Amino acid sequence: MSNHHHTSFLSFSCIKFISIGLLSSCATDALESYDSEPKAIEATAVKASNNPYQLLELNDSDWKLQVPIASNSYSCSGKSFNAGVLNISNTSLKTYSHSSYFKAYDSNSVEFTTPGNANTTSCNTTGTRTELRQNTEWNTNGGNTRTLKIKMRITQFSDSKQIGFTQIHTGNDDLFLILAQRITSNSSQFYLRMRGDAVKLGADKLDSNGYVLNSNGDRLKYSMNTAYELKVSSGNNRIKVQIKNSAGSFYSLYDEPTLKDSSTAHFKAGCYILNNADGSGQKGGTAKIRFYTVDYDS
Repeated sequence: MSNHHHTSFLSFSCIKFISIGLLSSCATDALESYDSEPKAIEATAVKASNNPYQLLELNDSDWKLQVPIASNSYSCSGKSFNAGVLNISNTSLKTYSHSSYFKAYDSNSVEFTTPGNANTTSCNTTGTRTELRQNTEWNTNGGNTRTLKIKMRITQFSDSKQIGFTQIHTGNDDLFLILAQRITSNSSQFYLRMRGDAVKLGADKLDSNGYVLNSNGDRLKYSMNTAYELKVSSGNNRIKVQIKNSAGSFYSLYDEPTLKDSSTAHFKAGCYILNNADGSGQKGGTAKIRFYTVDYDS
């Protein structure tokens, strides 16, 4: 059952989806297939709010936020960075914003910002994050299907060139993580990649390293500063990932039995920097993602 309902993402009658969830004004050319190159950014309906909680249409008690601010910061032995993040409860999240990490970008979206050299969640990771974490935990093998639908736009990569933007998490493990990997340091394009203990590498549209492939078997390229809409579902021992196609419906990128069950699974969504260390410690730069909605259905 859906916890809440959303109004349409569009307020225009002459709008269509092209190229995997990209919104554009009407055109006379044929609808592209799922692996077409993006061509334009989308138009969006104005949401009359500057409150991040309302802009994301969370509207329930299922989320808290982690920001890379030292709450109980401590030095990690042998590592040149600190650990300790600030956890914002759902009650506080309803009115929370931070000018550096979590704020209304405009009347449509919320900007999640993560510096590469910020605090980490623990000494066990070099990754930094500004990330929503679901409070409810559930069983991946349960009878109910849990679905997270997000609309987001990646606007900036840090020096690591990898950002995790949604995942099914459990304990200290990335059960199923979807990340964007910038093709080169100066590229305006990125690949989508799936990794984690539950991912079946080489399945359907994935190569042996988890990269999403097009119909020719090449790594599918996506564009920065372009809005995409994805849906991740888990239930009955199966995980599905879909992305909106040219016809405005969701197209399957992944649909496989989970390779690892969990009774403490939960969704995360945000800006999580990966591959964030070299010989001298954490890498620099700052990653930014704009989210339009984070919609959980159970």
